[in-house]
Amino acid sequence: MEKIFTFMLVCMLCTLTASAQPDESKNFLYLYPDSVVFARDIYLTRDFTGRPYFRVDGRRVHPDQVKFFNNEEGFYANSSNLSITGENMFYERIRKGKINVYEKSFIDWDHRRGPRYRGYKEPEVIFTKNFYNLGFEDLKKATYANLRADMAENIESIELLNQYNSVKKTEKVFFIAGGASMAAGFISFLAKGISSHNHTSLDNHSTPNFAPSFILLGTGAIFAILGYTKTLKAPRYLKAAVDSYNR
Repeated sequence: MEKIFTFMLVCMLCTLTASAQPDESKNFLYLYPDSVVFARDIYLTRDFTGRPYFRVDGRRVHPDQVKFFNNEEGFYANSSNLSITGENMFYERIRKGKINVYEKSFIDWDHRRGPRYRGYKEPEVIFTKNFYNLGFEDLKKATYANLRADMAENIESIELLNQYNSVKKTEKVFFIAGGASMAAGFISFLAKGISSHNHTSLDNHSTPNFAPSFILLGTGAIFAILGYTKTLKAPRYLKAAVDSYNR
């Protein structure tokens, strides 16, 4: 039924082939495989079951059929081609040029600020995820290998990408070290607790030394924090590399 609505919409509204460059001053849907539908109002919303759908001039369009869309809020691309489950997730374009970069921020809506602010809730970006494409091609993962291949002729961009790659490698090392340290601390904590329980008697109550366990847990937490700071820093180099390429 939703496909029938989409077909009717295509018939009723202005369409053009994908070989033409859509006018981004107007609202439009770029549909699979290669057509553009202009409309007055385009909204991405959800029904009562939580499933997403587009509301286009009062008509309903399933997101499976939408590759890109443009409205008052921005230009967005569907990343379903990169999803194992085929889930429709739309990423906002944050860089436009020979290479377009798309981003989605994952937000902790229940983040609370410190005691100074008396636990005031303020949304906080936990991490961001990036994709990119050329023109109206399918999205690609914004990995070092992919970007290096597409920007190979620009020396400045490659240098910035190398810095991005270095930060990502350091981030990975920190997270691995942090995870290993915290796991070792947790295992040590359990082992000392079990050992103390087995050796405790009515005549001899010994207190286990948990200091090494806490040191390992604390060290792991520090490594995790350092890794997180690298996670926030890496996208800056990626965007700088694309900006250099697009100039």
